Amino acid sequence: MFSIVRYVVYDLTIKCTKNLSTMGYDILHKKRRLNMQLVQNINAGQIIMFISSIAVLISNNEKIFSEDFLLLFIAYLTIQYSILGTTPLSSISYGVGMACNFYEGYLMHVIPSDGGNYGGFIQNVQAFEAREGIVVPVRKLFIVITKSMYSPPDLQMFNKENRSDISKLESCSVRIGDYSKGPLPSFAAIDDAVMFQSLEDRSRDVGGIKNRSYKNTAYKIHRQRGPPVYLVAECATPLYTLYRVMENKELYDDLAKVNIQDVCEDFCSTLMRLLDRSSECRDKVELVYYDDKDPEANLADVLLNRIQQLEPKLEELIRSLDFSNKQTLAINIARFVLYVLSVQGFCEACAVLYNCVCHQRLPEVKLLRRVHRHHVMMFLGAVVLLLTYEQPIIDERFFFILIATLIAKFPEIERKLDEKKTVNYGIGMACSYFEGYLIHVLPSDGSKFFGFLENIKIYESREGVVFPVKKLFVVVTKSLFSPPALEEFNKTGRDDLPKLEACSSLSEIEKDVAGIKNRIYRSTAYKIYRPNARPVCICTEGGTPLNTLHRVLKNSELSEELAGINREEIVLDFLTTLRKLIAKSPECRDKCEIVYFDDSNRDLNLADLLLDRIRELEPNFEEIIARRR
Repeated sequence: MFSIVRYVVYDLTIKCTKNLSTMGYDILHKKRRLNMQLVQNINAGQIIMFISSIAVLISNNEKIFSEDFLLLFIAYLTIQYSILGTTPLSSISYGVGMACNFYEGYLMHVIPSDGGNYGGFIQNVQAFEAREGIVVPVRKLFIVITKSMYSPPDLQMFNKENRSDISKLESCSVRIGDYSKGPLPSFAAIDDAVMFQSLEDRSRDVGGIKNRSYKNTAYKIHRQRGPPVYLVAECATPLYTLYRVMENKELYDDLAKVNIQDVCEDFCSTLMRLLDRSSECRDKVELVYYDDKDPEANLADVLLNRIQQLEPKLEELIRSLDFSNKQTLAINIARFVLYVLSVQGFCEACAVLYNCVCHQRLPEVKLLRRVHRHHVMMFLGAVVLLLTYEQPIIDERFFFILIATLIAKFPEIERKLDEKKTVNYGIGMACSYFEGYLIHVLPSDGSKFFGFLENIKIYESREGVVFPVKKLFVVVTKSLFSPPALEEFNKTGRDDLPKLEACSSLSEIEKDVAGIKNRIYRSTAYKIYRPNARPVCICTEGGTPLNTLHRVLKNSELSEELAGINREEIVLDFLTTLRKLIAKSPECRDKCEIVYFDDSNRDLNLADLLLDRIRELEPNFEEIIARRR
């Protein structure tokens, strides 16, 4: 009985040491103060269990620690040593993935120069200064991270109404018509007579979308004294998309139990690391946290303080660990290494078995490839050493350690079941893509944009063509890669095969999103030219989140958090979740078709694949084309 209690103390002590070491390294690595929220998240159940176990041992005159603890600790350190410097990932944090996608899929388009027409964010700000006759004191892109994750269309909506004694934000604008000389109206009264000023648009061909537009909005902060302060600011659109996702939990049931605070912390910490590593974006982006739930907090003041204090004092936490011990017999260390590895293997096996039962499928063979070869070698080496010295491989202490581990894990398991659900990266990307893009380009907004189907009909009338299937075809490739124009997937030198050719885009869609005024969304039309047959019109594009992930993985030195990602698993989760979301949504159902394309197979042709899907959806498409002509 006392042995089990003692091993509970051992297990919790080792976990506490590991967490403190990780926290200390994290503070030194990120160079910022300790986040007190981490202290509040400490599992109270484990603390109570630890104190109770010590009380039981002391009350019965039992030793709290014996030499077994040292052996167990050495065994744990020995196992951890083999994986230092590597981070094999079986499940990527949603927040980490969002940060990598936001960096590679957005910031890398608006911050650095492309060496051609676009001179970069700094030059764009300087051009804005020259054009408007103003000065931007800090030429950085300020990304506002709100506590609630909500982002209004215009950041001036964060202003405190009826408070003339504090600073206020105003989006830079040119007033025309009746407002040419008058004061700026309230936000509710702003209409088409006010033209908002952004920095110069940045257009690129991305993921099969021609001339995709990126823009940043300039703001000015009106202070009580002195001229206004100009800056370029916006909110983090991935977090705003997640906010909208969480508002509609019935549709996104995969994210219903996600721990929002963990996702936000992972997003912010990962994005700061990426910006710190990147020579192209370093010192050009500033993350600003704003507690929009605090009635006393004012975003304009927060931004002013950050502008005045861009070089914060860094507090370094130096923690040295002087650990010395006597020599331990190799035979005992080997046995405890064997114990720890056996317990870890037992837990992993239970997890795999549970996953198989939940998904009603057999474990995949590729799971065996993920087994850390160093752990296997350690396990076999420990067994050989014990057998060489004719020692028992397992004694009664192994069962004490196993029981203690299971007891110590119970509060953690219970907390995860009640409070947190780890979100798979592919599922998260699909939800963000659906809410952050498809919802903008497919359904009608009830005012200016009447929906994707109407947009197709307008294009047909304007160009004198017909789309046999009026759906948006999203191409998801096995490699994750999507070229700027999908015609790059054509087979060169093969005139006997159908070929894709990009046409003009459908009508633009403009919306105010997360503080970015008049954000533009475009969908590109293509023609499939067939030998000895009429061309077929189709609206198609690549899956931009996966293409962004492809670019992230190419830059593995910068995005080392995703080094061990399983691409096939993410593509499968993305496809499954996105199809489920589209089927659930009455606004998007029957308006979008997901097409999987194995671009690693040289015998496959994307144009043929799209034709087959059109033929499947509309068997009489040849007659439809012929009638139009």
